[in-house]
Amino acid sequence: MSGRGAAAGRANKGIPGSFVAEKNLRKACFFMNYMHRIQRPFVVAAATLALVEDVWDDRFDLENPDRDVERDIIRDPAPMTKVDDIKKTLEDIDNVLNKRD
Repeated sequence: MSGRGAAAGRANKGIPGSFVAEKNLRKACFFMNYMHRIQRPFVVAAATLALVEDVWDDRFDLENPDRDVERDIIRDPAPMTKVDDIKKTLEDIDNVLNKRD
């Protein structure tokens, strides 16, 4: 092609691939970032499609763990019996309030 702007209008789309291949690449990128986030070495040979898909399927659980799983039983602080225990009582109250939503 010759003429003004012949090469300017074409975008480099890279290598064409199917939707499944693109989805698998996204899964592999997520897996690589996940391994970096948990401070484990990323070994290409260990990144099998089955392992990558397991991490991909669990990604919402990994990013947003269920609050009930982490929540321990919140007990009200013990009543203050002496004025000298004010610091411990205030810390207990602060701890309980921080655990509750």
